[in-house]
Amino acid sequence: VGLVPALVFIPLAYRYDHRGVLSLGIVSLASAIGLLVSPVSLMKRGFIPKSELITVGLAYGALLVVIGVASDYGNIKKHFKSSYIHSGAHFLFIACLAGLVSEEKKLVFLIVLSVLCGFGAFYAKRFHSFSILVIVSVYTYIGVSYLVSRVITDTTVQPIYIGISFLIVVVALLTFRKHLSTA
Repeated sequence: VGLVPALVFIPLAYRYDHRGVLSLGIVSLASAIGLLVSPVSLMKRGFIPKSELITVGLAYGALLVVIGVASDYGNIKKHFKSSYIHSGAHFLFIACLAGLVSEEKKLVFLIVLSVLCGFGAFYAKRFHSFSILVIVSVYTYIGVSYLVSRVITDTTVQPIYIGISFLIVVVALLTFRKHLSTA
């Protein structure tokens, strides 16, 4: 279903040099390969994604990041790089969080999350990308908070953790934003 729009949108994006149309093509292609998730299907299945969906999400996200980097280095529509990298980062992190929540191999997905966080932070600093820093911070915060909630089961301590840790993340982001803009 999503393959036809993807085959229309992506060439049109390159022809008319439009990042919005490229994003539509990226999402249509994701739908075509099965990365479409609806709230109804999540409720019916109990919010547990299949392992294949997680693997495809990781592969598709990595492919988008590689295409973004290659377009920059290959000097082909360099300004499309951010669309590819942002979309790829979202697919990578969402797949990683889905694996962390639903799979038994939580350590593997924690390692993948840590690696993604490291690469994302490096990229954000190297290219002065506050948006990537926010993406990395939000998804990493969600993953770490999920793991902490599995360890800290006291319902009076959890809100305290969330309040304090959220405040720390916001202050850190604002501090790093100031650093990125002056560097």
